[in-house]
Amino acid sequence: MLMKRNELRILIEGQRVMVYLTNAESIHLISPDVAASIQECLTLALTNILKFYLQSFGKITVNLDVSCYFNIKVGLICHEEKNERCPASCRGLERDALKLSPNDQHLVRLAKQIEVSVFSQFLIYLGLTTAEWEGIVYQYDRNGELGKKLMALYEWKKKREASFS
Repeated sequence: MLMKRNELRILIEGQRVMVYLTNAESIHLISPDVAASIQECLTLALTNILKFYLQSFGKITVNLDVSCYFNIKVGLICHEEKNERCPASCRGLERDALKLSPNDQHLVRLAKQIEVSVFSQFLIYLGLTTAEWEGIVYQYDRNGELGKKLMALYEWKKKREASFS
């Protein structure tokens, strides 16, 4: 579902189809699930269109891999220079974007993606101490690996929001 603040633009430039998914506030508010779904739908549509086109001209399309006719590039567009990738001189995110806080859904997604073996290092990088992580592991051990990771991320979020107040 595209939310009010998200915008999906499809532009045709020569023989290229350019798809832009943007959010009025921050790129970080675009759900990776939404972006992946859009990419899957467009890829499937392009695949079927190419197969139909080839069939119309008598080409056999049984088990034909049409992916060679298009490529997918994923990246960020710099706001300083229209339609260009960010140069080395790019100032990066605005201060307001850095103050954004992930919602619970973002934290669940993140917890599922990070391996347990590197999770403690990740938390330390975010600013939690080893003692805080060990306390969470002790307190929430019965909740399994995902439960411990989630509680650690909730603790980090609470600590981070308190520092911005």
